[in-house]
Amino acid sequence: MANTASTDISDQICLSDDVFTRKVTGKLSTDMDPGSWVMKDGANNQWIPLDTDTCSLPYETVGVVDYKPRLNRTTFAEKKITDDVDVSEAEDKAATIIVSGTVVCKIADQGASRYAGQKLVATATAEVVTILALEATGAGPTTGTAIRKEVVGELAADVADDDTWCIANIGMKIGFGPVRALNIK
Repeated sequence: MANTASTDISDQICLSDDVFTRKVTGKLSTDMDPGSWVMKDGANNQWIPLDTDTCSLPYETVGVVDYKPRLNRTTFAEKKITDDVDVSEAEDKAATIIVSGTVVCKIADQGASRYAGQKLVATATAEVVTILALEATGAGPTTGTAIRKEVVGELAADVADDDTWCIANIGMKIGFGPVRALNIK
């Protein structure tokens, strides 16, 4: 894919609109741009950046920050999909979080092939996921694999644009495998 995902989908993060798609409204703990991975911190009633430290704690749910049209209150210019949701601004106090569906989201540079159906896990970098690496269990020289991290999604297409954006199934859509057709507006 030559163009960035944000250009190709033209201000869309959520690519699904079916019975498995769920969105909630919540408060972000810090400025984040659409496509960022977050998790619900129930103790503080806010959404915090997802990373390996936070994902190892018991969490209520994981999601992706959705895009919503917003205006800059000073210039009245429309904010783009790459503009952070600024938690200090009145229009950004409440963010839409996609907790289930097919989404465009951030992924770490894989530097290798990736295929639809591969599972996604948190990384040390906040707001970004990576493809799950299976690790040997030690049961034999080459037998067995173990999952050592929480699965938060799966690739829904054999695409990870410039290894910074991908199309993923999250929540109840995990297990649906490849996206056959996208209704991209």
